[in-house]
Amino acid sequence: MKIVFNNTRFDPDLIEFHSIAKKMAKSVGYTAGLTVETQLAQLLRLRVAQINPARIA
Repeated sequence: MKIVFNNTRFDPDLIEFHSIAKKMAKSVGYTAGLTVETQLAQLLRLRVAQINPARIA
């Protein structure tokens, strides 16, 4: 008996929006060139994640 696997997982690289989302994340995310200290930026992100009920885990 041969088992056939069909990968039905969503691949975000197949849609145009994903490249736009990457640029947006880079401008405000962990790799952004922020003007605050690294540790302070991490604490700020943690606090925002705690406050924001719509966050994606």
